Amino acid sequence: MSSTSETGASEGEPRASRDLGASGEDVPDALGSLPPAGPQQSTASGLRRLAAEVGNDVSVVDRFVCDYLGLLDHRMDGLAELLAGDDPQATRIWVLSLETTSSMLGATEVVNTAAALRALVEAGNDEATMAGYRRLEAAVGRLRASLNELGFSARPSSRSAAG
Repeated sequence: MSSTSETGASEGEPRASRDLGASGEDVPDALGSLPPAGPQQSTASGLRRLAAEVGNDVSVVDRFVCDYLGLLDHRMDGLAELLAGDDPQATRIWVLSLETTSSMLGATEVVNTAAALRALVEAGNDEATMAGYRRLEAAVGRLRASLNELGFSARPSSRSAAG
């Protein structure tokens, strides 16, 4: 396969894609030159899996990641509000939503940190829960930076998300 460019590289639009070799998967160009280890590699591996699940349709992967990034602030702000309130079930569901969508990206640090936070919410220890939230904020920040380094950015969205 050869490199193709679907549309321009403006925010939220699909970027060029590249064949990564034996796998036959086309993913955004930035994934072709990944470092040998670290969170970026885990995320890139998750993006490759996601691409395979959607028939290597780069535009689907691009839109999913851009939408994910566009909703991160909403998800984290909503989670902070829920943690300040008194609805542990809604909080667990909110964290589970972030955990699940993050797993689709291969964002293992966010997934593991969110799972730990969910357990803390279930245990009812407010002080430990807030420390867990701060760890999740840091993990989300690293994921956002990693996705940005891979060439992804948030797409402006007018729709609201349930978590």
